[in-house]
Amino acid sequence: MKLLRFSSVQVILILSLAFFSCKKDSNVGSNFIPNENKFTGLLVDTLSISAYTVTNDSTITQGIKKVIIGQLNDQEFGLTDGQFFGQFLLSTNSANFGTSPLVDSVVLSFYVDTIYGNSLQTTFKVFELDEAFNAAKTVYYSTNSLAYTNEIGNTLVNADTGTFSIKLQNTFAQKILNATGDTLANNANFLNLIKGISIKAEQASLNNNEGVLYTIDPYHPNTKIRIYYQNGSGAQTYDLKLISGTSRHFTKYSHDYTSTTDLQNQLLDPTLGNNRLFLQSFAGTHLNISFPTLKKWFTDHKALLHHAEIVFPIEIGSTSIFNAPKGAMLVYDSANLNKSFKRLPDRYTILNALPSMESNETYGGALETDKYRFIITQFLLNQLTGSLQDHLLLFPYENSTNISPQRTILNGSKNGSTPLKLLIYYTK
Repeated sequence: MKLLRFSSVQVILILSLAFFSCKKDSNVGSNFIPNENKFTGLLVDTLSISAYTVTNDSTITQGIKKVIIGQLNDQEFGLTDGQFFGQFLLSTNSANFGTSPLVDSVVLSFYVDTIYGNSLQTTFKVFELDEAFNAAKTVYYSTNSLAYTNEIGNTLVNADTGTFSIKLQNTFAQKILNATGDTLANNANFLNLIKGISIKAEQASLNNNEGVLYTIDPYHPNTKIRIYYQNGSGAQTYDLKLISGTSRHFTKYSHDYTSTTDLQNQLLDPTLGNNRLFLQSFAGTHLNISFPTLKKWFTDHKALLHHAEIVFPIEIGSTSIFNAPKGAMLVYDSANLNKSFKRLPDRYTILNALPSMESNETYGGALETDKYRFIITQFLLNQLTGSLQDHLLLFPYENSTNISPQRTILNGSKNGSTPLKLLIYYTK
């Protein structure tokens, strides 16, 4: 039977004219099936789904509006680490510190929006960069780093939000006050003297499910290096800042899965994704999904597709310690797996949509308490009528203003409780 491709208008017309009762082939996971009165026709929810966990490639972290640093040892996802690299620049067009300036003290402060993890003391360490940002390198990624050797300050803090302060070595600031010639005439010259700093967080030891990841606002008024000094005119202050649109900064992310059991094994054997699937933000892991029997089933049943949804249930108990991402993004990869991500043709009809990284479009679905759910009708129609067998990919929802370290565990397609489901409404 020749399969037909319908527009959204045609689908609505077919649904309004059909008078078939719904029929489920299985009751497993029926609590994840939407209100069936919305759709007419037959329902099949037993088609084969291939889904497994994959580690992410590096992601762009340069210039993002939220920075995450810290360490977290998650029993299910292993050790996660975030380290910051950035340029603190002159806060005025040029600087003049007067006659014989002498440092009293110098303090780095930064503003923490949120924390993720269990309450635990953290040691923040600050380093002066030995390596400058590369002017020819237009973008820095989560796997990049810059060389540093000299620790210029540290402090021990309790996990919390608000403004944190770290006293730095006076020699760091005195080097700035002693600068001569054109060094302080502009920021281009200043960067030859102070290439930047790195901030990292360390714990002496981390047991399972211990540690904290801190989300920092790099452009908050309280994120700065303040120099307190004396000159011939008395006590003075001067601030170095991360200047939006001028300063360069990025965060290095790292993940060590060697201490995990299920996740590490699944990365070696994708078939283990039948039971559990691992979704992690912070350039962690995503899911690859395909439907190996889709075309054959529709051909054998001489069926016409009306509506399709895919439902990703969250494993019960997996968010008891660490919260799940507030949303997820479903995209597809055309022909070349993990190389060319594209937005779904159904992106305008996503249920509980979140704003995308591009204006006036959506392709992120909000967390629905215990699941993520997406309409994929047009995507499947394209698969049925085309020659390519594209793969779906599920990522935690992130963009330049929504960066988080959250993660969750989802049920696989053969989970005995509430499995991953493809819901298809059709007529013959």
